Amino acid sequence: MKIGWIADRLNPNFETAIALLRTRGAQVELIRPEQQPFDLATVRVQQDLYVLKSGTPLGMSLAGTLHTLGAKTL
Repeated sequence: MKIGWIADRLNPNFETAIALLRTRGAQVELIRPEQQPFDLATVRVQQDLYVLKSGTPLGMSLAGTLHTLGAKTL
C-alpha cells in the first residue's frame, strides 16, 4: 500500500507510526506542503491513502484537492 503522509511537522509519535507502517510493507511518502512547492492545478492522486496530519492552510488545501480528485483521505 502506498500512503502519503501530509504533515506540517514531525513528532516522535508520527515517526513511530510511519516506521511501523513501513515494517509492515507500506510505502510511506512524507509530504510537507510548506517545504515542497506545488501547483494545485497539477496535483494528481498518486497514493492509495493520504493521512492528513497538518492543520495549516497549505496542508488543508492539498488534502481538499486530493479528496476532490477521489483520493482516500484520513
